[in-house]
Amino acid sequence: MSCFGEMEILYQYEGANKKYHIALTLAHEGYHAWRMKEGKMTSNDEKEEWLAVQTEKEVAKLIDAPQKIKDWLEEKFDTRYWEQGN
Repeated sequence: MSCFGEMEILYQYEGANKKYHIALTLAHEGYHAWRMKEGKMTSNDEKEEWLAVQTEKEVAKLIDAPQKIKDWLEEKFDTRYWEQGN
């Protein structure tokens, strides 16, 4: 999970919400890793990212993340950043 160095910087000001961001990052990247391991990963990067963000949204519900985090995920999902090459 080499992304945690970068995530630590991005979320250093999140205080008590940091644990939710870390959990969601694990869910997101873990979903990618699981799909790859199971041979389910497709060459459609947009689809793969969409699925991973959907996973984050589901995990946020399961861990009862604060509404601020759920709203952030909805905004993240609505931007469809994966279609913009970001």
